[in-house]
Amino acid sequence: MDINKSAMKKIIFILLVLVTMISCKKENSNSNILEGKVNYLIIQDNYGTDTLYFYYDSTDLWLEKIIFKNNGLAVLIDKPINDYIKISYEDTSGIYNSFTKFILQNNKIVKESYVDEFLNEAEQCKFYTTNFYLDSLSAENYGNIPSFGNSIIKRALSYTNGNIDSITVEYSIFIPPSSYNYYSLKYIMEYGVHYNNNINVPDINMLYPLFIFNNYDTINVLPFVANPYYFLTINGYQAFKPNNNLTSKITIVNGTGLVEDNIIRFNYLFDNKNRVNKITATNQNSSGSIELVYY
Repeated sequence: MDINKSAMKKIIFILLVLVTMISCKKENSNSNILEGKVNYLIIQDNYGTDTLYFYYDSTDLWLEKIIFKNNGLAVLIDKPINDYIKISYEDTSGIYNSFTKFILQNNKIVKESYVDEFLNEAEQCKFYTTNFYLDSLSAENYGNIPSFGNSIIKRALSYTNGNIDSITVEYSIFIPPSSYNYYSLKYIMEYGVHYNNNINVPDINMLYPLFIFNNYDTINVLPFVANPYYFLTINGYQAFKPNNNLTSKITIVNGTGLVEDNIIRFNYLFDNKNRVNKITATNQNSSGSIELVYY
């Protein structure tokens, strides 16, 4: 009997070891599948701090959901169907009835449309490209491309050495009852570190609009970080060619040619794999940062 008990203990011990080994192997396998993917973002600006958690489809690593820690808002990204990608939002009360469509052509984003709860569709943004270089875009007030109040924005871009070197923004603000005020701003870009595949995890440049265009005087990251273009880039869909270098400074020039006070400077931290893991933006009034944590 004692021998049987001893043998049984050994069998149980062996089984426990096997179960532990299998569990560890499965955990390591899942970890390897997601290795290099963004796990979460930590966002900080003058308005507060939030964390965005990223969730992927385990079969093809499609980024399917992003959840905001503070308020539980979820961004839901459907896989492409009928040449468009649908993005919707969900909170504690359920999925919103309205959603956004990103129209694809040759696997590139060419247009963004808003669909309301009655399935009425309205174009919000359209991209005009030549050989995947962005020439200009137009954006209405409700799109994910930032606007200035009741306005229509047209942006013309120019490139140097594979980088967008300037963006000219023309916009109008409606003045009741029937007139408009017209404005123009130019963003002049300067570049630093060469942008290559080692730090392209994913396209860091798609995070810049979160800093630049959402607020003129202060750097406000939180409300605009739900901008889905960065999320779509992670899934391999872009509207135009990314820059070759990381932006170091942006100088804003108004319509009269005067340099505005708002000059935004960017600094970067890298991890031991040479990936960008923190971007900090500062101007004379404020600062903001986005920290990227990878699997």
